[in-house]
Amino acid sequence: MTIVPFLHRVLVKLKPVERTTESGIIIPDTTTRKEQAATEEGTIIAIGETFGKDYGATQIPQVGDKVYFAKYAGKFIKDEDGMDLVLLNDEDIVAIVKDE
Repeated sequence: MTIVPFLHRVLVKLKPVERTTESGIIIPDTTTRKEQAATEEGTIIAIGETFGKDYGATQIPQVGDKVYFAKYAGKFIKDEDGMDLVLLNDEDIVAIVKDE
């Protein structure tokens, strides 16, 4: 199975939620799932063919870029391997994370 974003959408692999605190306390799975829905960071794994064109965007993210996106935006899905993904509209991407 391959997930291909349509038009101005982008497919983002979510940043994993930590399941253990710094002090070693294990966070229950039910709490982790709720926190996952609020995740605002991920890595782009696929981009639709018209991404950013409606807004005349000058900086278009590329596959592999880390991005921040609007809280609770998009459609949360899982791929066939159970990986957490989110399908976002281009307007939901708020920043590209640059490592310098």
